[in-house]
Amino acid sequence: MCLLTRSRGSQVRTLILNLFTKNVASLNQSLQPTANPLRGLSAAELGRWAGKGFARQLTAQHMKSSVYIETTIPSFYHEVRTEPDTVARRAWTREWWDDHRKGYELFTSDAVIDELERGNFPNKDDALALIGDLPMLDIDQPVINTVSAYISHQLMPADPTGDALHLAIASTHKIDFLLTWNCRHLANANKFAHIRRINGVLGLFVPSLITPLELIGETESP
Repeated sequence: MCLLTRSRGSQVRTLILNLFTKNVASLNQSLQPTANPLRGLSAAELGRWAGKGFARQLTAQHMKSSVYIETTIPSFYHEVRTEPDTVARRAWTREWWDDHRKGYELFTSDAVIDELERGNFPNKDDALALIGDLPMLDIDQPVINTVSAYISHQLMPADPTGDALHLAIASTHKIDFLLTWNCRHLANANKFAHIRRINGVLGLFVPSLITPLELIGETESP
């Protein structure tokens, strides 16, 4: 069931906080290791499973990779500050968006819209317009459960509407890349092992947490 569909502003934040508060009490029960779906299968059944996996791989080869556009991407695209590192990030963001994004299937969420709307920075309307036509990923109960788990295990800061929510959305919806300039809590190699471990316990897909510069390199690789 979709609990959030193109809500905006404070309604998004309020609903997420309410869902998160109700969910905390039952968190520990959700953190049990998932069962191995292959355990107990016969050799013939394993063969059929492998065949289906091969078919899925062939299909995936002809599909675009999916990218979750996090808040810092539209923000940096329309950045006006002139510090050298900021100018470089703006240039890389624009290069990926203008020259490479068509090779991917892009998504965002109401969490991103909410953060942009609550921000106080130049060109905010332009940043919102940049992602205005992107498909929105649902923020449903499985996403909220995952946010609770991330915060309980100190994987992300204790704000259920912040970084934990972005990672939960990308993980729950099995998005290939979470694109961000948040190199402290998301695109951080030192945290990725922890993210992978917690997602593994939860039985979740692990997206690649990546910056536009890194994804330009992925696009240009032979």
